[in-house]
Amino acid sequence: MRRGFIYFLIIFLLGASSYLIYAAPDVENGSDKTEAELEAQAEKEDKEEIAAIEKQARFVYEKMLKRTKEYRDGLDNEFFTVNSYARKAIEAKDYNSEREFINILSDYNSVLGDLGLMQVILDLGKSIEGEKFLEYYNLMESGFERLKDSFSLKNEVFLGRIDKLKNQDALRYEKKLLRNYKAYFEYDPRLEKPVEPEANKGDKK
Repeated sequence: MRRGFIYFLIIFLLGASSYLIYAAPDVENGSDKTEAELEAQAEKEDKEEIAAIEKQARFVYEKMLKRTKEYRDGLDNEFFTVNSYARKAIEAKDYNSEREFINILSDYNSVLGDLGLMQVILDLGKSIEGEKFLEYYNLMESGFERLKDSFSLKNEVFLGRIDKLKNQDALRYEKKLLRNYKAYFEYDPRLEKPVEPEANKGDKK
């Protein structure tokens, strides 16, 4: 009986050893697979986060591209109108008005120069994708802020001009220039609300 028990114990231990030898690689492989899955999941989440940031940046970029064009087109039209007033003042030999309109044309040129520079910067982003776009976007936003820094100085110049204008048409267009200039640079891309996913919009209905 004792010998039989010892024989059984030896067989049991040998079986257990065999199980551990052959089962260990499976456990290890299972662990490796789990780690690989975790890495894949982390990589996927990183890509989704970058995609969400890029989507938001591109939304702001498209908005800035559109509003810059609209402001430039509007100021271009006003510039030609002011120019026609200047020609009429020259024909009428109204030299005071002529001088005022020429000064205003100079102001319009200054603002159009800022918007033109911003347009060039924005056009550079049209063919950029992915993470490179995010790098570009930061530079673009920095360029916008630099142009905004010059607003205070020009604002004082325009306000000083308004106080001295006698011609009512000249006064009207200088005020329109200042109003549009302020409105353009009041926009702050950092305060833009994120684009709400379509799925969330559907949940609210």
